[in-house]
Amino acid sequence: MKNILFVGLGNMGLPIATKLSKTNNVFTLDSSKKKQTKEKKSRLIGGFSWNPEVQIDIVFLCLPDYRITFETINKLQINPQYIIDLTTGSINQIQSIETLCRKKGIIYCASPMSGSIEDALQGKLCLMVGNSNFLPKWINQILKIVSNKLFFYSSNQEAVTIKLINQYLHLSTVALIRDVFTIIEDNELDKNKTISALLNCSGSSKMLERFGLEIANNEFKSHFSLQLAFKDIELVEEILKRQVVFFNDVRAIYQDYNKNKNFKDKNFTIICKK
Repeated sequence: MKNILFVGLGNMGLPIATKLSKTNNVFTLDSSKKKQTKEKKSRLIGGFSWNPEVQIDIVFLCLPDYRITFETINKLQINPQYIIDLTTGSINQIQSIETLCRKKGIIYCASPMSGSIEDALQGKLCLMVGNSNFLPKWINQILKIVSNKLFFYSSNQEAVTIKLINQYLHLSTVALIRDVFTIIEDNELDKNKTISALLNCSGSSKMLERFGLEIANNEFKSHFSLQLAFKDIELVEEILKRQVVFFNDVRAIYQDYNKNKNFKDKNFTIICKK
């Protein structure tokens, strides 16, 4: 049983920390300003609020925004041997984070995740684990608690790039589904019946399976907010470097919706709503 410090108890972090706490001692740091919120989340996962006297074996980061990763690591009151960063990161920021961690004597592993809250609760996330040549077996065993689909890469940049390629597919597919709903509406087709048929055809996708019927019923409860989706668009553009003209159109779609403050906290599939 290892001592894990988990930083970031958001929509994804909370179920991941909960899963880890079943077989490890999980100590938490949360960005919530209210003390009651922090304590409530800590109790919810069966964990403990961290204090500096505890010897930590490994730190997990699951942050809402890659732009606070460097600052979070820099402000840690401890220098753990390993940091597993589940945050979707920036390839332009990786080098500065690695340099910071080397100075602190920390082995930093960018390990962005893919999956839903349900996947996190069931330990079925997909993880792209960077810098994996430096990981001992006991860490691999911990990673298997939260992921049944582990992919190992020798560099952090490679792991982050693969994750951003996934986001490119993710965001573009939902933009395409938006066009599908436009066609359905223009032809006055029954939305639920049409989506049910498409789900059984060769053109189906995981995005359509997961969100198709919700969109048809104007349900946009946030799994992955529009605001987060637009942040990922900026990250995807780092790897595309203007090589893919089509993505400019996808960006424009999300940007138009992102300007509406009422939509920012809705699920990113809100772009399918006319």
